[in-house]
Amino acid sequence: MYMIIYELLFNTGMLIIFIYCIFYMIYTAPDPIPNTMGSEVWPLMVLALLVLLITINIINILKKSKEIKDRFKLKLELVDILKNKLFIAMAILSIYCLILEFIGFIPSTLLLCLCSIKLIGQKRKWVILTGAVVITMLIYFIFSWSLMVPLPRGYGIFREFSLLLERVH
Repeated sequence: MYMIIYELLFNTGMLIIFIYCIFYMIYTAPDPIPNTMGSEVWPLMVLALLVLLITINIINILKKSKEIKDRFKLKLELVDILKNKLFIAMAILSIYCLILEFIGFIPSTLLLCLCSIKLIGQKRKWVILTGAVVITMLIYFIFSWSLMVPLPRGYGIFREFSLLLERVH
């Protein structure tokens, strides 16, 4: 029963975020060229589709909860929410977004991978560490070297570390 509540809260949160993104893109995107579908149109179409599908999912969740409501009493406790792995994963990702610019891509992504692998349930430390390093380096090489996308370097010693890696390239 708690999963239905968490699912409903998560979907509602995502719906609010996607609706905000649609309005933000509408007001900040450049004016499209008439009779063309430029690069500013496709993200709006994807977001509109996401809003539609999440709305349908919320309706289905509410239908399912009405069927179960008779057997269980709905009770939402803060402790249960904070222990939920989905909530923890969202908190980890939020922290990652906050520290990415300050400490750079490699250290922040390494921390994200370490926490995510541990959250999934892996207990062997060498698997957690090796997996995090391999995933971080793989993502770094794909974006930095293959796609030539500049990644955040961070500040201070983290910036020096990023510049050192770029010189190796």
